[in-house]
Amino acid sequence: MHEVGAGNPEGVDIEEYIDDDGVPLDSVPFFPYKVLSAMPAIGFFGAGFLCDNVFLP
Repeated sequence: MHEVGAGNPEGVDIEEYIDDDGVPLDSVPFFPYKVLSAMPAIGFFGAGFLCDNVFLP
């Protein structure tokens, strides 16, 4: 079963290496890494959509 908050692929045990606060050391946080990596694609799509609607109505 997928665990909520685990930004890892299925089958990867992230509970082996945990810091003092209980945060897994071998996982990638959803924010900022995955959110910011999607921003260029959102920007290109938004710019294309805007140009399409403004210049080619």
